[in-house]
Amino acid sequence: MNSALKKKNADVPVMAKIEKPQAIANLEAIVAECDGIMVAREDLGGINDMESG
Repeated sequence: MNSALKKKNADVPVMAKIEKPQAIANLEAIVAECDGIMVAREDLGGINDMESG
């Protein structure tokens, strides 16, 4: 998204909200295209068995 906006000379911050396991699988690509990330822990908590560490 950010790269498409830059091609149009648009200076608009892009935020991503991580809600689904598919987003975790593609996290590096999402981070590369965004200015900020929000994580919906309550949405992911019931889906993923994440280890705390």
